[in-house]
Amino acid sequence: MESEIVNYARDRTDSGLGIKVLVEGISPTLDIIAIHGLDGHREDSWTAENGILWLRDLLPRRLPHARIATYGYHASTGSQSNKIDETLYGHAENFISRLASLRNNTTTTKRPIIFLAHSLGGIILKFALIHANQCNKYHLPYHEEIMLYTTGILFFGTPHQGAAVALSASQMLRVLLPVDENTSHKLLRSLATNSEVLEMQLSQYNGISALFNTKFLYEAYQTDLHDGTSSFMVPKSAAIVPGARNAEPIVLNKNHTDMIKFYSAEDDDFNMVVSLLQTMGSDLPKLELEYGRDFSQSDDILNRGPSYRRKLLSSPRFTGQDIYLEKLRTFFVDRNVTTHQKHFLLYGMGGIGKTQISLKFAEECTDLTLWLDATTAETLQTSFTEISKLDPVMKSLGIEESGEAIIGWLAGLGRKCLLIFDNADGMTALVSKYLPPAHLLDVLITSRNPDLHQAVSGTLHLEVMSKEDAILLLMRSSTREGETHVLKIELLQAIAEKLGFLPLALDVAGAAIYMGLCTVEKYVSTYLKNHEILLYGDYLLYKGASLYNKTVYGTLDISYDGIEKKSAQGNTAGDALYLLKMMAFFHHQNIMEVIFQIAAEASEWNIKDSRLATTQPDLPFQFLECDEDGQWICTKLRKAMQMLCDYSLILKVPSIMGLSWSIHPIVQVWARDKVVNEKQIIHLAAVRALIVNSINGNMDLVEQSYQFHRMILPHMMAYNHYTSYFRLSYCDDEHFALTAEFIENGYWDYASRWCQQIMAIRKWILGPDHDCSMAMMSKLAYICERQGKYHRAQELAVQVVKSCKQQLGPGHQNTLVYMGTLASTLVSLGKYTEAQELEMQVLEGCKKLLGPEHPDTLSSMGGLGGTLRCLGKYTEAQELEIQVLQAWKKLLGPEHPNTLLSMSNLAATLRYLGKYSEAQDLEMLVLEACKKLLGPEHPDTLTCMGALACTLRDLGKYTEAQELEMHVLEACKKLLGPEHPDTLGSMRNLACTLMLLGKYSEAQELQMQVLEVCKKLLGPEHPDTLRSMGALACTLRHLGKYTEGQELEIQVLKACKKLLGPEHPNTLISMRNLACTLRHLGKYSEAQDLAMQVLEARKKLLDPEHPDTLRSMGDLAWTLRYLGKYTEAQKLELQVLEAWKKLLGPEHPDTLTCMGALACTLRHLGKYTEAQELEMQVLEGYKKLLGLDHPDTLTCMEALACTLSYLGKYTEAQELQVQVLQAFKQFLGPEHPHTLTSMGNLVCTLRDLGMYTEAQKLELQVLEASEKLLGPEHPQ
Repeated sequence: MESEIVNYARDRTDSGLGIKVLVEGISPTLDIIAIHGLDGHREDSWTAENGILWLRDLLPRRLPHARIATYGYHASTGSQSNKIDETLYGHAENFISRLASLRNNTTTTKRPIIFLAHSLGGIILKFALIHANQCNKYHLPYHEEIMLYTTGILFFGTPHQGAAVALSASQMLRVLLPVDENTSHKLLRSLATNSEVLEMQLSQYNGISALFNTKFLYEAYQTDLHDGTSSFMVPKSAAIVPGARNAEPIVLNKNHTDMIKFYSAEDDDFNMVVSLLQTMGSDLPKLELEYGRDFSQSDDILNRGPSYRRKLLSSPRFTGQDIYLEKLRTFFVDRNVTTHQKHFLLYGMGGIGKTQISLKFAEECTDLTLWLDATTAETLQTSFTEISKLDPVMKSLGIEESGEAIIGWLAGLGRKCLLIFDNADGMTALVSKYLPPAHLLDVLITSRNPDLHQAVSGTLHLEVMSKEDAILLLMRSSTREGETHVLKIELLQAIAEKLGFLPLALDVAGAAIYMGLCTVEKYVSTYLKNHEILLYGDYLLYKGASLYNKTVYGTLDISYDGIEKKSAQGNTAGDALYLLKMMAFFHHQNIMEVIFQIAAEASEWNIKDSRLATTQPDLPFQFLECDEDGQWICTKLRKAMQMLCDYSLILKVPSIMGLSWSIHPIVQVWARDKVVNEKQIIHLAAVRALIVNSINGNMDLVEQSYQFHRMILPHMMAYNHYTSYFRLSYCDDEHFALTAEFIENGYWDYASRWCQQIMAIRKWILGPDHDCSMAMMSKLAYICERQGKYHRAQELAVQVVKSCKQQLGPGHQNTLVYMGTLASTLVSLGKYTEAQELEMQVLEGCKKLLGPEHPDTLSSMGGLGGTLRCLGKYTEAQELEIQVLQAWKKLLGPEHPNTLLSMSNLAATLRYLGKYSEAQDLEMLVLEACKKLLGPEHPDTLTCMGALACTLRDLGKYTEAQELEMHVLEACKKLLGPEHPDTLGSMRNLACTLMLLGKYSEAQELQMQVLEVCKKLLGPEHPDTLRSMGALACTLRHLGKYTEGQELEIQVLKACKKLLGPEHPNTLISMRNLACTLRHLGKYSEAQDLAMQVLEARKKLLDPEHPDTLRSMGDLAWTLRYLGKYTEAQKLELQVLEAWKKLLGPEHPDTLTCMGALACTLRHLGKYTEAQELEMQVLEGYKKLLGLDHPDTLTCMEALACTLSYLGKYTEAQELQVQVLQAFKQFLGPEHPHTLTSMGNLVCTLRDLGMYTEAQKLELQVLEASEKLLGPEHPQ
């Protein structure tokens, strides 16, 4: 039992405000400060009904060495005083000022503190500690010390989570006031529903909460209200902060009002509270070791003084970055690292997380850790001075003014120590002179300046966060602790991508979302409109919400100010800032030095008419100086860029185009906002001029111009984006260059937009019939053709030709060129005969005007050869192309690009003629020449490889074709990008080969990728999109998904009819494909109707003996055979066969295919002997043409075996089928559809031979492999 307790009478004249010391304590080493809640009193709130004020009457007996005080403030809701309406923050400032005054007056500023805070008192206490955290040695240092020496806090029923989960203001009034329920003031509004004050405070306080040993005490019983009801004033969900570090929730068996009143020392809850306080008091040595605080009478530096404790804690929301921490651990901690002097540089742009990573590492470090502010020489000296003042020995030696002396003294202690030089962004010498030689003193430097690497033995460049870490940081910073709703990952990813995965920007974005400035769903759109507010905003607001305690713009301003200060020392700093503002309008990656070089060395843009403005006056000439020989002087640009690199505003990056730089997207946004709108236009115009003049310049300056074309594209797209925000004056060379470049890269919509603009302006300035106007109209016609807008292309081309004939005459060279463009459009429209007639006119005109061997004449001959090929006149095309090839060889040599192009055209014609081996030989010659002349990855080289792969496919060398096409695809992706038309073309080709290899699922996956990109880039009705849909439908058919294939083919057919007309070749192809699918669905009559429509259209459009017409006749015969109309099918196939023999000869693949189809019909007619004779001819033809192992040869052998079976020659059939099966297994694999089909045929023959066991065994293999390949629901 405790001894008798004396009851003290309270002085009724006491106001109850301010600090009152209840017990001084015996040789006190600890301060315990109590602060009451709403409607409370500094003594009465802690006094039980029996008069026991436990803070005075009970607690000193358990904690005799503690000074115990209580604080009172205006908190009476029934008071009419205006004091009650003071803000929470105002109460907090008053409280901390009073407490600081007490401690200062009693010379106890470094005494540890434990706070007891009830209800609203806890909110005021947290604001007081937030305020103290923002103070420093220059501003209210005694306030800062209160936060530094706070060791523990007991929160009694404090509504941390806000009134959204606690009581509303009206409910509180019902508890507290029997009358005057309409009372409303700032304190109550601060605690009301959806209180922004409490939500913001929770975010601000989280940054320092882990510094204190915290206990969340919450009520177990409801409190009686004045209206006769009862309720939990502050339920557990509001009284605790889930996930808080260094904290523990504890229940007290009392209601909200009584939880801070204890009747006697036997009260279980009192003993619980005392135990917590005793533990906190006994934990002081542990806290001293953990945080580096010295609570002893001596300020020995070995205990790491309190000035450095706060700076050694990272953000509680520190996320990821494990790879960097592991490298630091390896360097400093790993004993296998034998570096004698461990000096390490952590460098990167502002906001990248250098300080937070070093803070996190410092938390792990068991060595003595000292933090030095190396921003300037002054701040560094101040840091050394603060360190020296912490140790009496150093004071006595008088070395506090010498950094070198302090380093030497530390080295002599014989104790491992880590010195962290933070923000060492200035001159290298500033930090270098302080780097200690002693092996016990390790050094970690954080800097934006990579040049410090010369002074250290290890470096690490920080890059942006990974996508996963960025999303996690956003999630943590934008949600309250314990919040349960799930954010959409895709929305967070979009925000992270927009902010370039920059840690500081992500944390500030999370703070903006947390504080309700915008929602997760609307952040990106808000950022686009108000990024300056989101990235800069109110500094104090973000200092609390973002635990990095800096704004994004504020961080970047440090670098800008550093460069600006140097501008007085020379022009480089001014040039650097000008470049920075220019780089804000480029794409953020690969800003190539060669852009400046070409613009500097290029000759003046040749404008045919002085009325057309150019971009040249806007060029940044200060960076484009040349020497007497016209060679660009790069020194000025490189110096300015290096200065930007030194401050980590940009980054030097490796590039195939030589020296290049990148700039973070956030830095670009910030740099643009540093300039007023009028000046922004100047910098944007300079970027435009550089891009345009580098495109129009002498591309011989660049060894691989096609790579330059590809890498300039992102900068063009960025500029194109900015033109929607800024109105620049029209410049002809700009529109010309951008149109040409978009054409080069296959961006037809962009090319069309720019081309239409330049055409309209030229018509207006120069007139519609001017050469320049007509040139752009012709170019627009070409673009329309590539867009699939064939009719619009034809209209434009006809206008150009008509105008040229009137202005220049029908035989003028320009007229002939434009006629050739029109002919190309007619070919695209399937009007081959009209195109042929026009091209013959062009050819005759060129011969007459320029001579038979002029390049334009040869080009027109090549165009005519292509049209003849389309007309199925392969022999005529071959003769013409041979002439062209010979002429190019004579004129330009055997390896000139034009010569190689003509060889490729000839190879294509040979392929149509079935001369695959000759085509292969020619294509291999072209490929080797292209590799030698242009390099192995030039687009033209890759095109040649694709053509060779196509021929290999025709030769049945599917695996070789696949390998070549995979190489082409990877090279195209690397060189041109994954969405370039050439890349998509290579994907289509590879999918086709995969189909032939029986890899239908892989082909389908590839085709779906192509289709999605085509829809995105070209639109759902572009010819290339429709072609991709048709290819996918074909694959679905092979997968047995006939209904899906049919639906897709119907879409394609409708779109082709709408876009191209009912008789266009592409429309007819889609009809033919649909008919094929209908046959597989057993809809033979519908298939017959469709096949007849295709046949009639091709007869009308082409020629009765055109290859496409003959194929249509073969398709119709095939359908008739399915319908059992064998005689009609035979009659039609005989016609087709005669035509093929006449057109291509008896041994052409198409002729042999037709013979095989006729043999099949004869078999159905029971004419087995005739069928056998025909199939043997076909087999011999294929062996001769394609070889014994070609799939077509093997298929023919299989058909012959089938006929032999019908003739009862089962043994011969078996021998042939075994031979076919072995060949298919060898060349196509055991699970290829052809292999499985041949196994199925062999099963039938074995059954006919009475070999049922062997047949059953083989049949089971076929079934298992078919299910694996095609799925259990495939029709086969």
